[in-house]
Amino acid sequence: MSNMITMGQLSVIPTMLDEVLSEMTIDLIQILILLMIIDYITRIMSMLINHNAETIRHSQKRAIKNEMAIIAKKLGYLILITLTLLFDCIVFRLSKEGLGIGIAYKSFLAIFSIGYFLGIEGLSIAENLESIGVPIPNFIKKAYTRLKNASNK
Repeated sequence: MSNMITMGQLSVIPTMLDEVLSEMTIDLIQILILLMIIDYITRIMSMLINHNAETIRHSQKRAIKNEMAIIAKKLGYLILITLTLLFDCIVFRLSKEGLGIGIAYKSFLAIFSIGYFLGIEGLSIAENLESIGVPIPNFIKKAYTRLKNASNK
């Protein structure tokens, strides 16, 4: 008897995800991806406006490495959200089949994770915009500072 996982066994994963993916979760993931793109664009705008061309040329290798790290970080957000969705699937299945209790909201960990990353991206966009001269309200600056301090712990 082989211990290898077959494709048929893996086909249960999309079915499990269907159980916990609500329209709201999908919408939030799409919004997060859009914010990631906007954040990246505003970051590039900020770099272009705040650094002269000579500085950018001299530090091109470092800049490329830094940008790759940022892209990897954003992909990490999506991987973490996928993990929370899978964990939500497990909790939902265990509660439904194993414990016989119903959970009203099926993707609670994923929603919290997505919300956290939406906040990070939104506030990062605000910081990028502020660096190019767009006025940012104080309540957003305070929220950014709190979120940044909390995420660094």
